[in-house]
Amino acid sequence: MAGIGRAPTVYGPVPSWRLGRSLGVDPLPPPKTCTFDCIYCQLGRTARKVSIKNWRVVGVTVGMVVEDLRKALERLGPKGLDYITFSGMGEPTLNPKLGEMIMEAKKLAAGIPVAVLTNSSLLGVEDGRMNLVDADLVVAKLDAPTEALFKEINRPSKGITLKSITDGIKKLREEMKGKLALQIMFLRSKDGRQLNSTTEAVEGLIRLAESIMPDEIQVNTPTRPPSEAYVEPLTPEEINEIAARFTDAVDAEVISVYQERMRKWVKKPPKALEEEAVKLIRRRPCRPSDVSKALGITEEEAQKILKKLLKSGLATTKHFHGETYYTTKTHP
Repeated sequence: MAGIGRAPTVYGPVPSWRLGRSLGVDPLPPPKTCTFDCIYCQLGRTARKVSIKNWRVVGVTVGMVVEDLRKALERLGPKGLDYITFSGMGEPTLNPKLGEMIMEAKKLAAGIPVAVLTNSSLLGVEDGRMNLVDADLVVAKLDAPTEALFKEINRPSKGITLKSITDGIKKLREEMKGKLALQIMFLRSKDGRQLNSTTEAVEGLIRLAESIMPDEIQVNTPTRPPSEAYVEPLTPEEINEIAARFTDAVDAEVISVYQERMRKWVKKPPKALEEEAVKLIRRRPCRPSDVSKALGITEEEAQKILKKLLKSGLATTKHFHGETYYTTKTHP
């Protein structure tokens, strides 16, 4: 039974700047498991870094996802969800059954599109890539135009290269049935290094995007506490200027994290709000306003729940750019 004896695989709905009201599905067991250890990751350092040779991570079954997703959809009702999104505590394509999970989700939630957020590391592996071909939307990470920047920003496992990633994204573009989005995280370092936000780096990423020809380009910057304290986000003006450069150069829809895309959602307060809040902040640090939007409650109610979780030891706080974020003390 979900929540008893195992971590639940479904969480949210989560308010997403791109996907609207998104019901999250985590196909990996805790702790954070990934092929990357990105310097900007909101989940902190990678606890279990997986090599490209031993990428199949078991522990979460198709049956678990089906059980948890069915219960969540019964609780939420058929309206008010924009996406079901496979993401969570690591890289979702590491689960070899992801393709089956996507198909089951589409059966259970007919009419709600299914998205997958991936770091693109397994797209060069046929088995990993083919698990994504039936998704309605694949959001593929691409943060660097050079191998040196790729290693510095994403800190990949041995054997993963920028070329293997870009080649894999291009192959997926040809094979998939749904839409492909590139998500690029622009950032700088507090010591003055511009990392991938220099003119040269942006131009290099534009050229890569032109060669891939995605349907959409998402221009992002860290908006939650990053893994490394030296990571600095770009300003809204800088991000929107970069987005404009992509718009001028690439035949794709370009959106930035600072564009207002939130919708008016159908608010249905879920049962067991504290449990839902814990599932939410376990996978992404949240402000009270984020919890309010995700759970369909007022911000005052969200504040009370978070303060109670803080007092009980189930939550802790992080501070980033003048805002307070709530998260769990240790990832499950």
